[in-house]
Amino acid sequence: MGPDAWVCADAYIGPGVTIGGRAIVGARAVATRDVAENTIVVGNPATILRKRDE
Repeated sequence: MGPDAWVCADAYIGPGVTIGGRAIVGARAVATRDVAENTIVVGNPATILRKRDE
């Protein structure tokens, strides 16, 4: 997991999945693929909600 990344309550991160720096995985999201840095993902399966500002 990258620096300053957040994984919210009850989120599932699959085996081998990398969470980039400053990324956010929303509550109860299911991340089965890598999450790029500065990205917010939500849902099942996790999809991009938006990019964070630098």
